[in-house]
Amino acid sequence: MGTIVTDGGSTIFADDYASAAATPDGKLLVAYVPPDHTGTITIDMATLSGPARARWFNPTTAAYTVIAENLPNIGTHVFLPPGDNGSGFSDWVLVIDRATSIPTVSGWGATLLALLLLLSGGAIAARFPRSG
Repeated sequence: MGTIVTDGGSTIFADDYASAAATPDGKLLVAYVPPDHTGTITIDMATLSGPARARWFNPTTAAYTVIAENLPNIGTHVFLPPGDNGSGFSDWVLVIDRATSIPTVSGWGATLLALLLLLSGGAIAARFPRSG
């Protein structure tokens, strides 16, 4: 798998670094956009194995906002985080999943979230709701 965030991701270990991961089968992609990040991020849509739905996940309220449905899995797509998430911070999680799949925070989803937590230095650990 190549680079998922092709533009606007910053530099690893920087405070504004947008980290991303995807499942090997291309059914789920998540990207954490930290509070210090400004501007857009560009995602390589070929990372996904088919048409996909894109949503912003608010780590403060655990609510999703649908961005688009049936995005093609070719080329790149630019995403603009919504801004303040209601907590005075502007961190968001971009969730892109195959239009036919129902993501859960278990299995690969839990693995990806754990990876993002590691890459973000645990900055979002306290604000993610626990499932179960």
